[in-house]
Order: sequence, then structure tokens, then C-alpha cells
Amino acid sequence: MHQQVQELEMAVLYAYKLGNEAGHEAATMKDQATRFCDSVRQSENGWQLALSLLNESAHAEARFFALTTLQEALGARPGSPSRLGEAGRDAARAALGAWLA
Repeated sequence: MHQQVQELEMAVLYAYKLGNEAGHEAATMKDQATRFCDSVRQSENGWQLALSLLNESAHAEARFFALTTLQEALGARPGSPSRLGEAGRDAARAALGAWLA
């Protein structure tokens, strides 16, 4: 697994799973992980990392994050514009089709 994808996967798992942990350290780690995930989601190429994460992770939380990141990048929510150009949409469509097959 690519290092950036591994880092994203770890951050997603911290963000989702540490919500149940008590203590200041767990809350700090969860906050840092959530901010990192949000920065990837909003970045110009975050959708590409999300596709890699979707294909490489065995964790449901990571795949959920990847799919929602792709949904946002594609503008699939009502009133949301797509942040991807035609080539990006084609690449995402092909990758999602391969993942579903």
C-alpha cells in the first residue's frame, strides 16, 4: 500500500474508532485525524487518494470515507458542483466500475 494511502487509512481509523475512547490524548488524536481527513477530502487531488484507499483498504470505515469523498468531489449531492473535470470524472467512473465488478 502506498505511504500516503496508509497514512490516510490510519487517520480515518483514528477518526472513526477513537470516538469511543475516553481521555484527552484520545480526543486530541481523533481531532488531528479528523482534520487530516478533512484536508484530504477538500484537496484538489484528494479524490485520487480516495480511489486508492477504496481499492487498497480492507476496512469498512476507510472504504466509507473513500466513497463519501468521491461523492463530494463528483458533486453527487444536490446543489454541489463537481470539482472534477471531464477526464477526472471519466477516471473516477472507470475506477468505481472496476471496483464494483
